[in-house]
Amino acid sequence: MMSMSELNTNMETNKEQLYMELYKKQSKLAWYASERASATLHKAWEKCYALALMASPLPECEANINELFYARDKRIKRIFPESVNIAYACSEQFAPFCGVSVFSLIANSDKCKNYDILIMHAGNLSELNKKHLCALAAGKPNISIRIINCAQAYIVKECRLRSYFSAEVYFRCLLMTEFFAEYDRFVYLDSDTIINTDISALYNRNISGKSIAAVSDLCMQYLVNSGANLVLNGTLLSYKYYISRFLSLDNSSQYFNSGVMLMDTGKIRTDGLCSEVFAMLQSGDYYCFEQCVLNKVFKNSVERISQIWNVQDITNVYGNCNDHISENTLSHLKWCIPRYKIMHYIGPDKPWYKPDAESSRVFTAYAYGTVWFRTIIYASLADRAEEFLQHYHGRPG
Repeated sequence: MMSMSELNTNMETNKEQLYMELYKKQSKLAWYASERASATLHKAWEKCYALALMASPLPECEANINELFYARDKRIKRIFPESVNIAYACSEQFAPFCGVSVFSLIANSDKCKNYDILIMHAGNLSELNKKHLCALAAGKPNISIRIINCAQAYIVKECRLRSYFSAEVYFRCLLMTEFFAEYDRFVYLDSDTIINTDISALYNRNISGKSIAAVSDLCMQYLVNSGANLVLNGTLLSYKYYISRFLSLDNSSQYFNSGVMLMDTGKIRTDGLCSEVFAMLQSGDYYCFEQCVLNKVFKNSVERISQIWNVQDITNVYGNCNDHISENTLSHLKWCIPRYKIMHYIGPDKPWYKPDAESSRVFTAYAYGTVWFRTIIYASLADRAEEFLQHYHGRPG
């Protein structure tokens, strides 16, 4: 496994080759720029991703796919007697970024510990991406990567979707079900994360008998403090009223982000809260679907941990937040960014879209160690692709 210094050295060594490859492909991508303004972000990404695969197809991979099927296989079996258990949920579009996250997790793992990594999808993950994801564990007997096809999970068919949300947002809730009953604890990670420490430090954390350990959601704090509104079932509501009336929370700092969670799934099943979660998912209408439901159900059973475990650079989303986020919170965020243990790229401005953000270089360094690096470069919005590469590698000549 390459160290961070080796990754950066290789990036510099190959900068001219990478730049020239991108420059040659630029003409194929240029036509897309004119459509950017009128296309939704989701549709825009689909076009860019298709172009990326044409411009820089993934190499063939010989890795074996270890895939299970939710419901059909009844119950997943553990690989190791003792292990650090990690779960992701990703779509085909987010597979490259999930791959980078898994790569960063493995790069910081302990060879003396076992890691059981499960990647859930809704039946839309390509065979090649499955192979490349499983190949990340090649030659590492202490690491297992399995793909879980959740296309037949009832939650996919019965729960609501809206806007850019996809079925995968619900899959973290499946970890509470009997399918995963052999597991008592999971670290759940969103695909847009970078892990910069041994994840076992979070996994083995004492959470004082609570069901979940998580970090406060800074976006909700901003939305509440700024007086922003949302429309729910055709009714205009303030976020402050929403979290009080619909989630029964006293203030926005109680609202946690579900993109990084330590879950005591054994306790959740024992307490009978799994059925409550699924009943609310199917009957209610919430701003952030599963995240809001988890906040409501576990409001009295959350161990809130340091922002360093889920660094959300809110300034990338809202810009200057001085008027709506407390000075102490912003100061702590500024302190956490260079010391992060997990970086979480919340909001639409992902690092592959916004290379000038302080936190983006870390993502690029890890991405460079994967087969998806060129795909990620090409899949950046066309009119930012040249800037992306120039920012990190310098213009040749």
